[in-house]
Amino acid sequence: MVDLFVSYKSQDRARLKPLVDALEADGIAIWWDAHIGGGDAWREAIEQNLNAARCVLVVWSKGSTGAEGHFVRDEATRAQRRNAYLPVRIDPVEPPLGFGEIQALSLIGWKGDRADPQYHALLTAVRAILNGKRPPASVRLAERPRAGVDRRLALAGGGVAALLAAGAGGWALWPRAEAKDASIAVMPFANLSGDPTQAYFADGIAEELRSALTRIPQFTVIGRNSSEAARNEDTRTAAAKLGVASILTGSVRRSPSMIRISAQLVSGKDGVEHWSESYDRAPGDALEIQSAIAQSVAQALQIRLLPQEKDLLSVGGTRNAEAHDLLLRAFDATSLDDSDESYARALALVDSALQLDSHYGEALAHRARLIGLLAENAPTAKEVQQGMQRAIEAGRIAVSEAPKLASAYSGLAQGLKGALDLRGARQILEQGVAVGGGSTLLRGQAQILSGLGEFDAALRAIDLATKLDPLYRTNLTIRASVLYYGRRYAEALDAGLKSTVLFPKVFFGKTVAGDSLNMLGRYREALSQYGRLPDFHFSRLTGEAIALAKLGDLPGSDARLKSLDDTYKDTIIYQFAQIRSQRGEADVACTMLEKALALRDAGLSSIFADPFLDPIRREARFQAVVKALGPTR
Repeated sequence: MVDLFVSYKSQDRARLKPLVDALEADGIAIWWDAHIGGGDAWREAIEQNLNAARCVLVVWSKGSTGAEGHFVRDEATRAQRRNAYLPVRIDPVEPPLGFGEIQALSLIGWKGDRADPQYHALLTAVRAILNGKRPPASVRLAERPRAGVDRRLALAGGGVAALLAAGAGGWALWPRAEAKDASIAVMPFANLSGDPTQAYFADGIAEELRSALTRIPQFTVIGRNSSEAARNEDTRTAAAKLGVASILTGSVRRSPSMIRISAQLVSGKDGVEHWSESYDRAPGDALEIQSAIAQSVAQALQIRLLPQEKDLLSVGGTRNAEAHDLLLRAFDATSLDDSDESYARALALVDSALQLDSHYGEALAHRARLIGLLAENAPTAKEVQQGMQRAIEAGRIAVSEAPKLASAYSGLAQGLKGALDLRGARQILEQGVAVGGGSTLLRGQAQILSGLGEFDAALRAIDLATKLDPLYRTNLTIRASVLYYGRRYAEALDAGLKSTVLFPKVFFGKTVAGDSLNMLGRYREALSQYGRLPDFHFSRLTGEAIALAKLGDLPGSDARLKSLDDTYKDTIIYQFAQIRSQRGEADVACTMLEKALALRDAGLSSIFADPFLDPIRREARFQAVVKALGPTR
């Protein structure tokens, strides 16, 4: 009787001969088409042995997954119907749509060694099926699982799926004596949809996986910015640059009726695969797939998740496919464009998503952030504050709807800071970080703490953010800013100059470098740095007004003041106070601060530590403004 039928593309015969020999040496009775004699009716022989075999080993390769692999797909379909399907990969390919429900065992790179763990895993799976350990009759491989349940876990305890869940499909290849280093980077997923305009969807899926993994306390997850910066590196180079032990890669293929997400977890040290899986689902099941992948990654690294931790993996998501797509489009709209037009376009997309699912936590969180970003650039102080109030309202809704979603706290903190509720902003940032906020919230925390004069805590926050997102350009500029507020001007200058070299298009590094030079008394060098900013950038005009005054050029300084007033009106009264303070005009500076307080100028969030205001700190009117802002703890 035939134990095992081997389904493969004929061009792979020579590559499979060592596998057939090894299985036969281990007592497995095999039939493959190399046994067909010259006079045999080959179609009848194939069909007869395919139907007789208790296990059908389907070999997925470049050839069998290609256009000419229809015979292999037909044989795989018949095997699935009999619950005899056992897939294996010999090339780094994904099984065709409809065959990704069961993890394909990897024999990529196998050289014929029967002692190799890859071969041992396959042999174990074959013997399990031959010993009658099949999935229960009530469960079919083509069935759709219950929402939120990974099919491999649903079948645990019987047949091939149980072996895969327990480790024979990949996890058993790794020692289980202790948990592995749980630092991980999720690289951008490949868009295999055949349409370049679908890239936003693949990028969005990868980002949502990062967010899900961040909610598992044992994981250290690298942020999106750094992961995308290393997207063209090989596994080991990316892992070294990002400082992680493991890399999660994947691909997304989407059609109107089906979404396939494939993922592979590999060692950053040697590129060896820990685990891989493909999921074929309806488009609305993306959230279920992401949760299943996150759980599988945790299990592959020997991390045991508590029930409440598993529940966190789907926090803030939606099962409405159209709403999900609209949110990913909104993220994409601002990925390379931070103009008000792009923010407004993204906000419209988010609002459309919320019309389809009003409880969509991630969409509510992003809505609050976008409203805050638009408020920052409003044309008048009144409109700025109105926008910040809307951001606060939207942020409170997001936190109320998804209190365990870290991103929900970001927009609320932004609005509170802009509205000068500094204690509230600080507390919200602390809550967001506590629920796994990652690098974005840590950067926000570093900025507000440095403005409040808590420099050591601010440095700890930005250093941790840098560890989680090491290649992101903003980390260096924020660190430079923290050093500047801490009066460590030489160090701030070094960091600011380094930022301008590494990221020449980022304005903030040039600003910090110019401000540091001003405070070091190197005014002409400061003018040179400010001159690298756009002509009417408010930081350039402010810094030049100060430097020119220090050099004795009051007409030049006055000209910059006029340009600021003409361009920005009452939205930057705080900057007028900085200039007047540095010019030694204490009364006018305090008047400007009082006016800024009346207008709720967001610049006042830095009054507690701003070096430009040091000349007037002892003034009673200055201290009255500080007191009026209220407590910060």
